Amino acid sequence: MHVVSGKIACQRCHGNIEEMDEVYQFADLSMGWCVNCHRETKVQFADNNYYSIFQKYHQEIKEGKRTDVKVSDIGGLECQRCHY
Repeated sequence: MHVVSGKIACQRCHGNIEEMDEVYQFADLSMGWCVNCHRETKVQFADNNYYSIFQKYHQEIKEGKRTDVKVSDIGGLECQRCHY
């Protein structure tokens, strides 16, 4: 989900493991860390067909009513997304 649909590089959460002599935990990866990321991260709507179903947000961006859409806006804080 994060890599294919969200177009997030693996390194954002796991660090530059290709440059690590010994792999270590780069980020906290706790629930709070993930939730904060979802609150701050902008969804990459442009040229990403996965998010084409969110017509309301696309229209609001076109009309200048909003400048971006955060992951939290599209359900990224719903518990069942990760805890199913």
